[in-house]
Amino acid sequence: MPRSAKHFTAVPGHWKEFAALGLFAALTTLSQGTAYAMTLSSYVEAVKQVEIIFAMAIGVILFGEAQRVRESALGAVVMLIGMALLALAK
Repeated sequence: MPRSAKHFTAVPGHWKEFAALGLFAALTTLSQGTAYAMTLSSYVEAVKQVEIIFAMAIGVILFGEAQRVRESALGAVVMLIGMALLALAK
């Protein structure tokens, strides 16, 4: 606690970001709960993995992480193929 106490002084200056994080986390939880109630969990989990693609895109666009994306692009493609196969199997 003594080491992190100095970082708490920055919180009031970033309250909007923290509020947005909380709002989006709550919306995520509500929408996922609704999705689990509506369909099979395997479908929900497959679609949920698309967030990795968005995270990779944001990493490239905002943070210039092109090298790391190239390293993990194959895994992302495999996840997308899996999601497509689940959609086609229905």
